[in-house]
Amino acid sequence: MTSTLDGMDRDRHAAVRALLVQQAQATAPLTPATAGTTPVTRPRPAGGGAPVRRPIWRRPELALTSAGGLIAAGLALVAVVTVSRPLPAYAVTGGDGEEVKVEVNRLEGAGALEDALREKGIAADITYLPSRRACRPDRYVDDSPRGLSLSVSADRFEVTIPAGAVGAGETFVLSASVTPLPDSGVSAAVDYGVARGPITPCTPVDLPANT
Repeated sequence: MTSTLDGMDRDRHAAVRALLVQQAQATAPLTPATAGTTPVTRPRPAGGGAPVRRPIWRRPELALTSAGGLIAAGLALVAVVTVSRPLPAYAVTGGDGEEVKVEVNRLEGAGALEDALREKGIAADITYLPSRRACRPDRYVDDSPRGLSLSVSADRFEVTIPAGAVGAGETFVLSASVTPLPDSGVSAAVDYGVARGPITPCTPVDLPANT
């Protein structure tokens, strides 16, 4: 997410950018799950299924102007200095007959996100993995409807679940990992879908070298 800083002279612009760089390096919003840990997920009954679509998105860099969604010139410096509380790890909005949006800012609180979706009437299986890891395919039978979609911004991703997309006996499935890049950006892999029937537990595997 970026904003334009119109009307600033060169020195003031440079000062604000330097402060943004410092803050971005200290508190990058979308961070990997802890390396060396097992996937953060809940046990599911064993089962089988057809191969699963694995959408992968790659962000070469995280925008340095995403802290608090920078606004106009005179307020930019104040916004960066005074906003100290991090964004919540996730947000779930919508429901009650409307589409549900799942926004993920950090790979934390998989179980709590499942609970939040359950309150919207959606059974969910959420898994966060360490860097460069993904769940092995064939965990479930994919029955994803039209309209289920992933969108990506500089420091988060969001999945849109259409109203009624997850019916009785079905589960929304999401797994993700984030890998830091040498240029201070990240590479992230996100797998999502709607499972029909049972889901096997996540077995972590290495991501391909080019992802």
